[in-house]
Amino acid sequence: MIAFCTGTFLLTAAGLLDGRLVTTHWAWAAELAARYPRVQVDPQRLYIDECQILTSAGTAAAIDLSLHVVRQDYGAEIAAAVARRMVVPPHREGGQAQYIETPLLWTSNALWCPGQYMKILYAELVPTGRWHRDVGRVRLDMHRTE
Repeated sequence: MIAFCTGTFLLTAAGLLDGRLVTTHWAWAAELAARYPRVQVDPQRLYIDECQILTSAGTAAAIDLSLHVVRQDYGAEIAAAVARRMVVPPHREGGQAQYIETPLLWTSNALWCPGQYMKILYAELVPTGRWHRDVGRVRLDMHRTE
């Protein structure tokens, strides 16, 4: 049985996770632990495989857990092929803390992020403050906030 993100609440409410180690989205982990004290909540993990019960954090972690299941059932080669098709890494290291919101601030034609400076080359700056860049068939839209 698999619960993605806050789906962990459903399995917990049904009594299926009592005594088990689980995870959920970091923003809801404290509430899950407070509501269901018989469940061990780890807010750091991206996903947890407890034999027949598997739980994941947010949306991207649900993809991580899904790839884990494919890897377990069909092998690393098939999981890597699926990941490649989805344009995601076949396995991510680390926990949820690295994905907690870090604000991005605009500075002229570049984004500034604490600890990381990324140049953004844009194709067109529209008078509304929105810029667009086409990369292949993907269109990235970002709203400028100053």
